[in-house]
Amino acid sequence: MQTTERFNFGYRTEIDGLRAIAVVAVILNHFNFQPLASGYLGVDIFFVVSGYVITSSLFNKRNLEIGLFLRDFYDRRMRRLMPALAACVLLTSVLISICNPSPADALKTGIAALFGFSNLRLYAESANYFSESVDLNPFTHTWSLGVEEQFYLIYPFLFWLAFRKKDQRKGGHRLFMMLAILSAASLLSFVQFYFANKQSEYYYLMPSRFWEMAAGGLVFLGLKNDMFCATKISSIPATPVLILLVLVMLLPLKMALPATLTVVILASLLLVCLTSDKWILGLLVQPNMVYLGKISYSLYLWHWAVLAVSRWTIGVTIWTIPIQICIMLILSIVSYKYLECPIRYGLHGDNKILGLPLPFAITVISAISIGFLNSSLHKYLYAGKNKDILDSRWRRSVNLQNTQINGSLCHSDNSYSDQQTNRLFKLCRYPYRDPLNKSTIAIVGDSHALTLLEAEELFLDSGLGVFHFSRNSCPFPRPSYGIHPDDCDQFLIKAEQKLLQNLGKGDYVIVFNYLLSHLGDRSMLDTRDIYLNKIGQVVSDGSQKEKLFVESIKRFSTLAERKGIKIILIGAGPRNPWRIVSHVEWFRPSPSARFLSAEVLHAKSLNSRLLYHLRDVKNLYFVDLLDVLSRGANYENENFLVDYRDTDHLSTTGASLLVRHLIQAMDMPKLR
Repeated sequence: MQTTERFNFGYRTEIDGLRAIAVVAVILNHFNFQPLASGYLGVDIFFVVSGYVITSSLFNKRNLEIGLFLRDFYDRRMRRLMPALAACVLLTSVLISICNPSPADALKTGIAALFGFSNLRLYAESANYFSESVDLNPFTHTWSLGVEEQFYLIYPFLFWLAFRKKDQRKGGHRLFMMLAILSAASLLSFVQFYFANKQSEYYYLMPSRFWEMAAGGLVFLGLKNDMFCATKISSIPATPVLILLVLVMLLPLKMALPATLTVVILASLLLVCLTSDKWILGLLVQPNMVYLGKISYSLYLWHWAVLAVSRWTIGVTIWTIPIQICIMLILSIVSYKYLECPIRYGLHGDNKILGLPLPFAITVISAISIGFLNSSLHKYLYAGKNKDILDSRWRRSVNLQNTQINGSLCHSDNSYSDQQTNRLFKLCRYPYRDPLNKSTIAIVGDSHALTLLEAEELFLDSGLGVFHFSRNSCPFPRPSYGIHPDDCDQFLIKAEQKLLQNLGKGDYVIVFNYLLSHLGDRSMLDTRDIYLNKIGQVVSDGSQKEKLFVESIKRFSTLAERKGIKIILIGAGPRNPWRIVSHVEWFRPSPSARFLSAEVLHAKSLNSRLLYHLRDVKNLYFVDLLDVLSRGANYENENFLVDYRDTDHLSTTGASLLVRHLIQAMDMPKLR
């Protein structure tokens, strides 16, 4: 029997059942349901299903004139996506403005979501060191909508190119070949970005996701044209395929690449073989499953909005989860019944007034409203007392009083020219070595070293000279095989040379880096893969990065010891990506300390390992920053808010506490 005879190429009820499984997996994952570590792959199932459904829809309209073909497609897409999205973004923007003193990042993402490019904004923000945590942005999840909408911009034109010739019988084969070639290129970019540790590129960008949606299109075309043994494949039992699909979602995050590839293959296979397995087919066409699939778009929109607003207010705990699930379902059902269905099915493309213009007008009005909210109104909506707004400008404004040492001159980044870097090494020292042979303290590292700058006055008050050489996202010292990018690598080489040239017996080098980030692996938050191995590849494994860092410290310590220079290494301190929601407010009576507690444990573990590996280095003194800041007690949110200016940089108070400890430590026998 031909697959064209076995398959219904119109609406397939079981696909809504598959959507239900996908959206439940995503929601469980976002509730941090630990066993379903890869539940986020439900989005990849949506991509495959979307590719199949869109291809089916376009195939039925392939004979239309190009203008009508495009108008019909975009009219249906706008009516399908925009009204529910606009309602979710508009209401959520108001709610987030009530509990967030600085909602600009969220509101700009919301506006971007309305026009289908929130994935590009989130990609750009992923490179912003000081951007708000994606968990707190109520529109983070709209990245997938952006990917789909950008796919929709080009896909109809591929159809038109394939079917515009007179011999339309071969149009399906031409389109299949186009999709196959583009998918191969897309998949290759996905894999390359993954192995290059460019997570944002393979995660957020449409070109590296094209292959997933195209997979659904290829399935439809393969079935329609009975290609590649489609009949035999359709006879495969669906039950083991579905079981494997669920099992893949149990895999750990470090297996993201094989998990993604497997889920796309299995989801594509299910689209082919679902109808041959009566048990699975019966499960997926159950009324509740079908209805959950029908509201899956609204449920996807609202579930994250509810979670994000909850994180700003009551939190997400075992006690709040039942309430939050009920709110998600109610909002989704209302949205589906009163927004999606009336506008999607009640308006028709041939109605020029209500077809395409209405959802477009809703989108524009919503965007203008949110823009006004972002410009001024949010200040009046904010209902909290705390206005602790994270500000990255401190990096340029900090200075060491009565000296030329300041953040603008002495802390470089990738915008610095060679001339500026040379000025940094020449001028960022006070005072110059004098005949009295007083000791000099050199502070080196990344932006964490910069946090000490204002507190370095305490060194001057103690009769010590100061050098300050720091660079953004550039941990000192240079590892054996170098560091990425090259300008950071060159900075570290020059910094080491200047230190060894200008320091001598009785001087100190204080090394302070963002160790949790630079030495962490993909199982941790905010990790940066910049260390290179012996063949010039970026290292992502945490244990390998630790080994490279320890080797670099030992090597530099050996060179410093020959000149009588002592090394003080500052260990990892705590960090809190949710610092902004750590303040007590009437709408947030019990701020969660879950993330801070987890990061404290990470810092303790890393410091313990570093101390063990460096125990035999004679001229090195290791300072456990957590011990200094905890003041002999448990480290809580209240301590963190005082000691840190943002999620991981010490405040002037925290820096002063650390510098006083260092001055006292210099009287210890090991540092004399």
